Amino acid sequence: MGLFDIFKVNNEVDAFGEYNLLSTAGKFDTGYKQDTKGLIKFVKKHLKSGSLKKELDYKVSDENISETINKVKTSGHGIFYIPARLINNDEHDVIKGFKIMDVPFQNNHDEINGKFKNLVVLNISKNHEYWEKKIDYDGRIRSFSYQFINLDKQEYELLKPYEKKILKKGDKLIDTYIEFYNTIYTGLFNTDKRKKYPIDQFRSFLGFEEQSN
Repeated sequence: MGLFDIFKVNNEVDAFGEYNLLSTAGKFDTGYKQDTKGLIKFVKKHLKSGSLKKELDYKVSDENISETINKVKTSGHGIFYIPARLINNDEHDVIKGFKIMDVPFQNNHDEINGKFKNLVVLNISKNHEYWEKKIDYDGRIRSFSYQFINLDKQEYELLKPYEKKILKKGDKLIDTYIEFYNTIYTGLFNTDKRKKYPIDQFRSFLGFEEQSN
């Protein structure tokens, strides 16, 4: 079996469902340090008072659209596509979606401001078993995050062939995903620039599975 065959075979097709997200970036996650104890205390407090729903500002949900692909809808960053067969695969702790979009940007280390082409990486963590030991909630809890990579001209030219293709539904979308994934991790992130500054911005969240009434 090849390196990327796992994206296509040997696992049941599934969906992770619908989640309401609590933003943790800044307050509980600086990118360098995570205040997990503080986050757990905050969530338990709001669960006890019944006010957690008021703290949840974003939504993420998915649906299976083929034997190999799930469509992910996000509030704020639109549509992503992910491999459907990774959701129940134990070898991958995080499912990733990718797209290129124009994002307002402030680059602190270069002091550049404006709106630029960004590679946006959606990370969906399969850490619900960890969170169920920490927080008593009637549904699954998992971590979500976005990573933003402000693309310079050379980086954009490298990834430009996938800008539209990664958003086109069809039988070949899983092949596009695999090619895009490979180009990102063996090309983009293998440069001296990205070894020094892998990402430029991030947003992190704790997601709570939507509870049926």
